[in-house]
Amino acid sequence: MPSKGVQIYSYIAVPGAQIELSVPGQTITRDEQRVFHQDRLEIDKRNLQGTFNFTGTFQFRVIHNGQEIAKESVDVNTMTGGLESGKNYGSDVQSLGSTDGSRNHEVDGRPSLKGNK
Repeated sequence: MPSKGVQIYSYIAVPGAQIELSVPGQTITRDEQRVFHQDRLEIDKRNLQGTFNFTGTFQFRVIHNGQEIAKESVDVNTMTGGLESGKNYGSDVQSLGSTDGSRNHEVDGRPSLKGNK
């Protein structure tokens, strides 16, 4: 089955903050402060509905004291690795979000998604 990896780097510096990272079939939640995390999620065809659907969504949410303060997503084609749609679709390198400068995720127009502090 075709799949596409998403590499994510995160850091939380704000008390009460939480980052939720997800792809179809897998979710990671981070809430530890002052710890750098490096995670890898896999968008896998077997977790997508439809015989000819090869597109899965990478999404992240930032929650502070129980309130969602940021939510971004991008659709990734597991067959080609290309970006299909999303708020930052069509850009070579775009920041997916930053709060208080504590973390930054980037979408790289090449066949992978990267994050960078």
